[in-house]
Amino acid sequence: MGKKMAAVRIKLKSGDSEIEVEGSKAEVDQLLDLWWPRLGRDEDSSANLPPKNQATKRRPHATGKSAALQTSGKNGDSKFDPVALANSIKERKDFKSIQAHVLHKKDMYRKIALICLQADDHLTSGDIARVMKVLDLKGSVGNVSSNLKTNSSKFVTTGSRRAGGAIAGYKLTSHAKTEFEDWLANAGK
Repeated sequence: MGKKMAAVRIKLKSGDSEIEVEGSKAEVDQLLDLWWPRLGRDEDSSANLPPKNQATKRRPHATGKSAALQTSGKNGDSKFDPVALANSIKERKDFKSIQAHVLHKKDMYRKIALICLQADDHLTSGDIARVMKVLDLKGSVGNVSSNLKTNSSKFVTTGSRRAGGAIAGYKLTSHAKTEFEDWLANAGK
C-alpha cells in the first residue's frame, strides 16, 4: 500500500472571485500559481496573500531522521551534537578497521563502546542512538538502553533512571575503556 499524503484545503477570495482547492501541497501550489494571477492579483501584492498551506503542523515521527537528530533528551537544553561525534569517529586513523570490526558487525555493545570512547562526556541512551542513526546503524533507544543495562558493569552512570527523574548518562569505566581500546588495536591482526 502507498503512503497517504497529507491533504491541504484552501479557500481564497478576491473581490467577487473565490477559489477552493483540496489536494497535496504540490497540487495546491501548482493550481494557485496558475489561477491566482488570473483573479486580479499580481506578483507585487503577494504580501497581502494568505498563506498557501493551511495544514496543521505535525509532530515528527518518532523514528524519522528529524526526530533522531534532535537535541539530547536532557530537557532539550543540551549542546550535544550527534553529527560532530559521528564525524570524529569517521576521522579516526583506524576507521577502516572500525568499520570492518565494529560498525559492520552485529555486536551492539562494541558500537556503544566505540561511541562512548569517542565522547568527552556522559551520553544518554538517546544520544547514543542519535549517533548510531548518523552513522547509518540500526539501533533504537530501547535496544541501546537494554544493552547498557545488560553491560552495566562496564559503564559509569550519572544516576539511576526513575520515573519523571533525570535521564541517566553513561560513560565507559576506565577498565572497560582500556579493554575495548586493546581489543580494537588487535582486531585487524
